[in-house]
Amino acid sequence: MQSCIEIGLVVTNYSQNSTVTGTFENVDVVGSGFSLPQINNQIQTTERSSDFTVSPNPTDGILQIGLDNYSGMQISLELYSIQGQLLKTFKIDKASNVEILDMNSYTNGMYLIRLKSQDMQDKVKRIVLHR
Repeated sequence: MQSCIEIGLVVTNYSQNSTVTGTFENVDVVGSGFSLPQINNQIQTTERSSDFTVSPNPTDGILQIGLDNYSGMQISLELYSIQGQLLKTFKIDKASNVEILDMNSYTNGMYLIRLKSQDMQDKVKRIVLHR
């Protein structure tokens, strides 16, 4: 594979007023040629930050996506189920500071939103929908 692979473990519940605890033991990543990417600790002040915000999170259906760092840029927002299934793609020619995403047609649960821009690194945020 030519791109980075992210591996994670998740514990979640669907009841807002309860606590969930998870313990993972003996977790290992197996594969040939696996190595951690190098971390660049130098701050580059000439580049725009590639971060965005989502609020409120958890959301009851209407999500505000803060795009201050992408204002005026061409971007793509992709909504994924927690299983990784692409549910919808939004192409935006000139991003404003805030875009609204209506999630009222989706069921309660956890979703991922991926922001793609030609000029910056892709970013992913986790969203919880609970009504």
